[in-house]
Amino acid sequence: MTRSLLVLLTYDDLECGGAADALVEHLKCAAVPLEEQCKLSVEPLPIYEGGPHQVTLRDSLNKHSDDRDVSIIVFSLLKGDQSEEYLNIKNLCNTLNSHVIRCEILTHLANYTDVGLIIQNLVRLVMHEISTEVPNGV
Repeated sequence: MTRSLLVLLTYDDLECGGAADALVEHLKCAAVPLEEQCKLSVEPLPIYEGGPHQVTLRDSLNKHSDDRDVSIIVFSLLKGDQSEEYLNIKNLCNTLNSHVIRCEILTHLANYTDVGLIIQNLVRLVMHEISTEVPNGV
């Protein structure tokens, strides 16, 4: 059976939209050689007008909660200092009865000098998860 992996990507539309678009494209390209091993889906979830990431993320996780054969990775790109939002996302990923296998939150994205390297590392994380064997029953 082919493994299914879903990447949920929340991002502040104006500030982090370019990085999110690049991440989606890199993930799709990197997954092509492994598509027999794993079906990768990427769901970009833009956050408009400073709305909370965890609400959009919770809605999406609830939408996928019945699909027990899908492993989920959550990436959230936050502008500036949003410590409360950071904690809310982490708590959501840790407490929901879903198949979230990894949750990565990046803050202050505009302050990084090499966003391309960050994108490359996030792609590596996903490719590692794709290549990792999943025990039966998980």
